[in-house]
Formats: sequence, C-alpha cells, structure tokens
Amino acid sequence: MLVLLALVFVGALFISVTLLPVLMQNAERWHLVDVPNEKRKIHKVSKPRVGGLGIVAAAFLSATYWLVGHEVPPGLVVGAVTIVVFGYLDDRHNLRVRWKLFGQILAALALLMGGTVIPHVPFLPLDVALPWLTWPLTFVFVLGAINAVNLSDGLDGLAGGMALMSLCLIAALGLSGGQYLAPVIATAVGGGLMGFLRYNTHPSQMFMGDTGSQFLGYVIAALAILLVQEPGLPVSPMLPLLIVGMPVLDTAAVMMLRILKGRSPFLPDSSHLHHQLIDVGLSHHQAVAMLYALQFLLLALAWGYRFAMEWKVVLVYGAFTLIVLGPVAVLRLTSTALVHRQEGTVERRNQLLRRLGWVYLHSSRIIASGLGLLLVVAAFLVRRPVEGLGHTPLLAAFTGAMVWAIFRERREFVVRLLVYMACAFVVYAISESAARPVFTLGFDVVLVLMVAFLFLAIRMTRREVFRPDTQDALVVLMILIIPLLPFGPMAEIELQRIALRSAALLYCCEFVLSRSPGARHFTLNTAAIAALLVLGV
Repeated sequence: MLVLLALVFVGALFISVTLLPVLMQNAERWHLVDVPNEKRKIHKVSKPRVGGLGIVAAAFLSATYWLVGHEVPPGLVVGAVTIVVFGYLDDRHNLRVRWKLFGQILAALALLMGGTVIPHVPFLPLDVALPWLTWPLTFVFVLGAINAVNLSDGLDGLAGGMALMSLCLIAALGLSGGQYLAPVIATAVGGGLMGFLRYNTHPSQMFMGDTGSQFLGYVIAALAILLVQEPGLPVSPMLPLLIVGMPVLDTAAVMMLRILKGRSPFLPDSSHLHHQLIDVGLSHHQAVAMLYALQFLLLALAWGYRFAMEWKVVLVYGAFTLIVLGPVAVLRLTSTALVHRQEGTVERRNQLLRRLGWVYLHSSRIIASGLGLLLVVAAFLVRRPVEGLGHTPLLAAFTGAMVWAIFRERREFVVRLLVYMACAFVVYAISESAARPVFTLGFDVVLVLMVAFLFLAIRMTRREVFRPDTQDALVVLMILIIPLLPFGPMAEIELQRIALRSAALLYCCEFVLSRSPGARHFTLNTAAIAALLVLGV
C-alpha cells in the first residue's frame, strides 16, 4: 500500500508541475488573473489564478487511474465537480456571494445524497441514529470547512501548506484503519498540491484561486467524514473538527471580531490571523511558518486523541484556541511589534566567515561535483537489478537525454527532473539493495559532510539567491510526521532515513541549480543520466 501511495503522489506531483506552467501562460487569455484592487490583499502585482485547475487536474488523473475497479461514492464526485465549476466561474467572473454560496450548497447536498454523512451526533450514544440531526450537522460542517479553507488563503503558501498537512493526516488515519479510498484521494490531492506549492511559495508566481481553495476545503471535509464512517476505524466523531481546526478557528475568531466591532461577520477585512501576525511585526515567511507550526501541533493532537471521548477532543481544541489567540490578542492590545527583517537582499557574512571567501566562490562547483559523484558511485555500489525498479531508470535516462537535447529552452526543468529522479532511485536502491552495510554508512557520512558544506555555503553567500522558505519548513514537518505513521518500528526508521537522504540530496541540487546555470547544469545532468543508466542495466 505504501508503494502504491508513493506512485499516486509522484504521478500527481509530476502532472501538476508539468501542467501549471502551461496554465500560467494562458491565464490572461482565459481571464484568470488576480488583480490587487483591494486594500486587504497582500500582493502588489497581478498574478495568474490557475493553481486550482492544476491541483484538480493532477488529483483527478492520478486518483482515477488507481481507483479503477473500486467503489467511489457518486455524491463525492458530483460534489467535487460542482465546487470546481463554481470556483472556476468565481475566479473568472468574480461571482456574487450568493452564487458562491449556492454552488457550495449544491456540492454539500450532492455529498449528503451520496451517503457521505457523519454517522452519529457527538455526545450521544453510538446506537442512537438521528438523521434529522446528522444531516444538518454534516451540511454545516462541509459548508464551514469549504469557507474556512477559502478564507485562510491569504498569504503565499498558507492555505495550500495547511491543507497538505491535513491530507497527510487523513492518509495516515485511513491507512491505520485499512481503508483504500480516503488515502488514495488524499495522496493524489496532496501530490497535486505539492506541485502547486512549487509556484506558490513566497514570492509566489500564481494563486490557487477559489477553484483550488474551495476544492481543498470540500475534499478535506468529505474525506474526514469518510474516516468517521468507517466501522473498522473507531475514531472520535469530533475528529473532523481537529482536521480542519486551524482554518475554522481563524474564521470563527474573525467573525467574532467583526461582530464585536458592530460590522457584518461576512464583510471582508484584514482581521484574519495571518494579517494580525504581520501587523505585530512578523515577516511574510515568519507568519506562514508560525501558522504551519500551529497546524502541525493541532494535527499531532488530532492523531494523539483520535480515539478519545468527544469531551476530551473539545477540551483539547478549546485549550489550543486559547494558546493561539491569547498571545496574538495581548500583542495587539499592547501594540507590541517585533523587529521587521528586511526581505530580499540580505548581507549574510560576518568578519570570521570573510576569511573563508573561497567557499563563496567555489561552493556550487564543489557541491555539483560531489553530488554527481555520489549518485554515480552509489549506483555502482548497490546490488542490481534493484527489486521494484526494473528498467524504469533506463527509460527515464534515455527519455530525459532526448528531451534535454531537443528542447533547449526547457533544459533547466529537464535537468531538475532528471536529478530528482536519479536521487529518488538511488536513495531507494541504497535502502533496498545496498551490497554491504558499510556502503550505506559511507553514503550517509558523505551526505552529512555535503549538507554541512551546503549550510556553510548558504551562510557565506552574499545575497539570498538560495534561501530556505516556507516550503522547506513544510518538508521538515512532513519528515517529522513519519514516526507517527501506522507502520512497524523498523519501517518507520527506514522511511525517515529515506526522507532525510532525499531531502539532503534535493537541497544540494536546488542550491547548485539556483546559483550557477550552464556548466553546473551539464555536470548534474550527465551524472544523473549515468546513475540512471547504471541502475537500469
């Protein structure tokens, strides 16, 4: 099942990363552009609003392939199509609120009519079935989740990153209960979302629009309900509240603030939690990273209390709400502001590091050579053929080489794709087919040295050509989640090793590609093709 989910994720990720640049090029022609014509908007220039289409297409294509022959609730599909259609119309024509709400109501009703309903009312005995209460409860929950995720989409990468973490939890919960449908759909949407975040991390190149944010809210709500419907997974009926807890908390707090100020709770303004964090002095990156950390904490609590009584879940959520909103309220009342950090170009070096000037001059060459050599040597040191790979690396090498030779204007993308595939295959091969344990140890030692040199190079770089961002924080949080996944102890350890090795290799790759186009690209490309050829033979 784990391998299947990996294929689902990679397939959706590949479709998303490939499709989104094409959608960006056509955004203006399709009138899918976000113009910053309101004071509450953070961005200053017009940006394409096509990310949602890419996420939906990637998730649909990847999930459909792996769900053939499996029963999918028709209401789930009809509701998803409905929310996407109305989201697209809103992105293109800026629909009135009543029409947006109409589309959300249709989607929620389709889900209900298809049988996806919260099975029983919290705080009542399990054997008490009250459809006249469970249906309205499900309807309100779905509508609330859609709007909460939609309203949380206020900073680059914010809604997408938090939704990705919720989808990871849903996939893990589904796996622990032996489900198939929820993990596959969650993983497919997560793969499409990860590809979108490649273009949405601050400073973003595109937005997901209402197509994406409403679709994410709908899918997360629907999958959360499917989890509590599963007889083999006796989770708390209040668990869906924790899964969408951060967006719901933000939306509820904002509406209460507006009511206290004597304003309509539905009137847009700048009182969302992310706006408040920026108002008290956090930078864009810091605000998003802070909300990521809070979302991670809440989802960790959701996992820990998944089998708890309803009152315990509500108590945990209430305590979390006070922990989140209390400090922000105090900061605003006392007008305390944190020190703003100038974003963009930053002088990084101190007097001690100036003595290591050669690091700045030669870092990309050293890392490119080390990375290329490590990939090729590692490919030679594993037992071949590697079980599970077959001739896939060989096919990838020949295809990548031809595309690299023909499409000169897309060479950077091809190099990145080839190196990513080579890194993934080598890490998998090292974990599965290392000839001797000493080879694995040597690989890890060299990798640690490269990462140490990478950090030194980043510290020495005069300008932030390569800068850790909120997507990097997301990667770190996802690696930390691995020990919580429902696998055996040895599987958890090996998965975490795979994740750490992959992250280290890919960061080295990104540093080289962002610092030095041209010759370094050729070095990495040649090494990646060589490693793939060796693994595929």
